[in-house]
Amino acid sequence: MKKRMQDMLISSPRSCYPTSKRAAENLCASYSKQYGMETVVVRPCHTYGPGITPTDNRANVQFIRNVLDNEDIVMKSAGTQMRSYNYIGDCASAIITVLINGKCGEAYNTANPDVRLTIAQLAEIIASAANRKVVFADPDAVDLAYRTPIAKQVLSSKKLENLGWSGVFSAEIGVKHTLDILLGKKDFRGLTL
Repeated sequence: MKKRMQDMLISSPRSCYPTSKRAAENLCASYSKQYGMETVVVRPCHTYGPGITPTDNRANVQFIRNVLDNEDIVMKSAGTQMRSYNYIGDCASAIITVLINGKCGEAYNTANPDVRLTIAQLAEIIASAANRKVVFADPDAVDLAYRTPIAKQVLSSKKLENLGWSGVFSAEIGVKHTLDILLGKKDFRGLTL
């Protein structure tokens, strides 16, 4: 099964993303070995927060856009895919922890172990924070073409936790911070405007 999944990713138009990540890690390891430079690799999981761009098409961003536009969240799948999520504040503190305490040549996943959710669960949290609901619709051909074949993307954060890091933002708090900032209720420091 794992081999079949790898083959699907290699032949997929989406394979440029995981391939580029592997290439970047390999370049870091090679540069470190050749020039003696200390390097550590940080592997962020599905990071979310208020810094979204107009071209960002990730599911969590689509859900946030829905509720910001006073719309219900439209799910075009059952949303059973499991993901590790990390609010941008936890991601930033994880990166700093790795830069200060990480071991040269090692790679660290940045994922809050308390925020492992299905896409449908995340949609419900976002909808609830904005007093909206989640509705289901049939996917069109474009939706099906961009659907990932990966059912579970859960990263182990044990190595990061062994450096003394722990996440502080639950999904509910991270989503609330995101919406409050995007709605102009709070600034990026979390202070009320």
